Amino acid sequence: MSQAEAREILTTRLIEYKKFKNVSKILSSRFESEKLYYRRFADIEERFAHLQPDFLSKIDLKELALLVFELESHQRATIIDSRHITSLKINLSEKIGQIRNSIKSKKRTTFRQITSDCQSRAEFVVCFLAILELYKESSIDINQAFTFGDIEIEFKSEREVS
Repeated sequence: MSQAEAREILTTRLIEYKKFKNVSKILSSRFESEKLYYRRFADIEERFAHLQPDFLSKIDLKELALLVFELESHQRATIIDSRHITSLKINLSEKIGQIRNSIKSKKRTTFRQITSDCQSRAEFVVCFLAILELYKESSIDINQAFTFGDIEIEFKSEREVS
């Protein structure tokens, strides 16, 4: 083992030692401060006993048995088979192409205009992801003047991208 490796190992061990020492100090101080707490092993005081509600005062044993019987006799919730419902399939790459062509022809648009024809939340999310992908490719610029303002999208020309 070279002298540099030995120094590296020693430094690593000293750092670990310092971490454990710091944690030890923290735990020790917590232990000292929590020695001052005492748990109360007494019931509620007599003067406050009337404030605690008695939930079983109006229920006798027969009523309780009837309630339990009713709960047990309720039919369990049935699981509805949803396999017949088709999921909406939206192709992200197609949406990227559509949005790229739309922005290229207009040069400038807003997120609101792009998503105005979205029929579902899933389609809205796919539009958002497509815009993020175009931004990642440096095909578009995105600007928002203020919080909750319109998100403006501008197409970058081929010269700007390069």
